[in-house]
Amino acid sequence: MKLELDKDIQKQIDRMIKKAEMAEKEIREEGAQIVTAVTDRLEQETLKRMPVKEGMFEKSVMKKIVKRGSFSSLTGHVFIPSNAPGSDYAMYTHEWDYKPGEKSRAKEDSGGVVVGRKYMERALMENAKAFGNYIVSQLRKVFT
Repeated sequence: MKLELDKDIQKQIDRMIKKAEMAEKEIREEGAQIVTAVTDRLEQETLKRMPVKEGMFEKSVMKKIVKRGSFSSLTGHVFIPSNAPGSDYAMYTHEWDYKPGEKSRAKEDSGGVVVGRKYMERALMENAKAFGNYIVSQLRKVFT
């Protein structure tokens, strides 16, 4: 047996469902903008901390935003693919101890951040509070 509602009530329900679906879409879009902004900033912070190497090292950094349906599953990634021109050097300079070269030291002197080892990890950890504050402030705008 099917529940039959008054036509006026059914129209009201349909309008509310449509509004809820539009709100969900808007929230996902806002969330994607927030994640994109934080990921862009993380990429910038990573580049500021990367050692200087001739060639394509800095151009090897990539970013990717993954949108999987729901608002809570939005993720941003900053990484160096294993097939990138600078991937071997990236692993070496990120994980092992080494002596930064003259260009890396000059970059550090002019950039205000430490250049060298663990550049990706430090880009995230040194900015975690700022990223968190930004996310919270933007979510407050979305939900108020």
